[in-house]
Amino acid sequence: MENRKRLIEAYGQMVEERVGMGWHPWLLTFTYKPLGGSATMIVSRMRYEIERTYATVATRVVRRPNSPSQFENLPIWICSPDYPVYKRDKGSFRDNAVNDGLHFHGIGLMPAVSRMTVSLEDHFDDYQTMYSGAHRDLFRVHVQAIEDEVAEVAGYALKGIENPRINPDDVLILPRTRSEMR
Repeated sequence: MENRKRLIEAYGQMVEERVGMGWHPWLLTFTYKPLGGSATMIVSRMRYEIERTYATVATRVVRRPNSPSQFENLPIWICSPDYPVYKRDKGSFRDNAVNDGLHFHGIGLMPAVSRMTVSLEDHFDDYQTMYSGAHRDLFRVHVQAIEDEVAEVAGYALKGIENPRINPDDVLILPRTRSEMR
């Protein structure tokens, strides 16, 4: 458990460093339609939807996202599976009931220079159906700007790592390194 907490703290430090370099942080929440199969299969399908969404966003940020010269200009997303925790305000029944409440939270870091002419939040508001249409497993992507306490919000977004039901290997970091893409 201690290693998991250190991992969350390290991600928080990395996010703070990027923000200090002019990157813009966003809290990402991915919710899904009902998915069947084993827990491993469900997480795999959820990860696939995030990867597909990221690939589309990357093309809006840089002209050629697969170009080695553009790697440093790509957005960075760190996403973790998460289960809901008890809250006094129960929230939506739908969010807690579908897939046993399993969803993904993440931190999205957008570079200071981008082809995207609107905020990430506005982009998802405008194009939500492109990412979560009827033929997709993804129900909704919710995006919220992180104004302050960046490391704390990163810790919240990645809190699922501390849950023993979550495998730390299920954390999704995008973009993948060049060696992972071969």
